[in-house]
Amino acid sequence: MRKQKPILLTLNRASQAFNVERRTLERRLNAAGIGPRTSYTLEQIAKAMTGDYIAARTRVAQATATRIETENRRRSSELLEGSAVVAFLGELATRQKAILRQRLENEAPMAMAGVDTGSARVIAKRIVDEICREMEAAILETGGRTIG
Repeated sequence: MRKQKPILLTLNRASQAFNVERRTLERRLNAAGIGPRTSYTLEQIAKAMTGDYIAARTRVAQATATRIETENRRRSSELLEGSAVVAFLGELATRQKAILRQRLENEAPMAMAGVDTGSARVIAKRIVDEICREMEAAILETGGRTIG
């Protein structure tokens, strides 16, 4: 099979053939890396007019890779260092122990002094409920700050 000679067009002729402004075509040829010449092949003009399909696919792949990498970095920052978790839980346990000691060692004996067993149970239940509310508040307060 005989190789055909490429069809060559000047910038003016190509702009007329593709119905595009001459300066626009010139900018697109430069952007496609096809520098100024006296004439251009149809392949060069088509590449400038439509863009390079492979280059476009490469840009899409690079953008996708960048997006995935960014997402992975974001996710990895959600992972916590073990020492930070241990410190957080240690602080929470210390606060809860202080609540228990205050209520059970200091307030409970005075509240139950001289009462019968049934009344002591009612008082103990009220104290336990108060302790649970205070512990929940401590958890929410401690959980409101950033770990680490």
